[in-house]
Amino acid sequence: MLTQSDHGTENYHIAYAQTSIRQQLDPGLSGTLQHNWMRGHTNIKPEHAWARLRDMWSKGFEDMFNIGIENQWYNPSNKLDGLTFRWLAIPFIQYELDLYTEIHNTTSRRSHRHKVLLHGIPQQMFEFPLTVKSYDFKIVIPPDVLDAAEEKWAPPDDPVFQLVPLDFESCVTWCFEDLGRPEVKFDMFWDVYQRLRDLVEVAISGDVVATLSQSIGDDDGELEPFALAHLKELDLGIEGDDSGSEGDESKLLCVDFTNEEGQDELF
Repeated sequence: MLTQSDHGTENYHIAYAQTSIRQQLDPGLSGTLQHNWMRGHTNIKPEHAWARLRDMWSKGFEDMFNIGIENQWYNPSNKLDGLTFRWLAIPFIQYELDLYTEIHNTTSRRSHRHKVLLHGIPQQMFEFPLTVKSYDFKIVIPPDVLDAAEEKWAPPDDPVFQLVPLDFESCVTWCFEDLGRPEVKFDMFWDVYQRLRDLVEVAISGDVVATLSQSIGDDDGELEPFALAHLKELDLGIEGDDSGSEGDESKLLCVDFTNEEGQDELF
């Protein structure tokens, strides 16, 4: 049971966690990579999901955020603006993405009489596959195994999970509380942002902002090397034959989805 993604560095830790968990549960998998890098056009299904998100969801938020730049409420080059925006916007976007995911997973896909595909509600099909005459391939993972993988590959205190430096976090949180914790909504985002930003500017000194900005500077551009490159990739061929050469997409067993098929899944 493999996870899959394109060959981007942002997916490395998914591969690390997946491989360590599967090898821990099944020692017979030792020496093999339990994540499949989908090269070329073999990752088309997730790409369609991303395209649908961009077409149906992202444009409205991008336009809303551009309003702040056009009206000069937000200057991306200003460190204080950037820190305040990051602290307010990222949780707001995450909340809206969670709603999008919930709607997607609890809404039936549009049926297609020319396809032999399941047309139920995704979440129900995932939890009760036998009700749609499918097989249950889920692997139950003990909570302690998941906790150990999270602690190693995605520790909550890792700097990547910090929206802003801790000193600024304390200041902006106090300011937000002082405003009465206003609800951040699509049509009220810039109103809340401006009030919060003005209060933060009063509460924090310029020297502190200059110090904080040094900790969120641009990275050096170096790419993280893949630590499990020495493991054998499971290069599956037709009907499970693993004799195909690495990287030969013509011998990979996969499903290719056309653009038309991807659009048929819109809800």
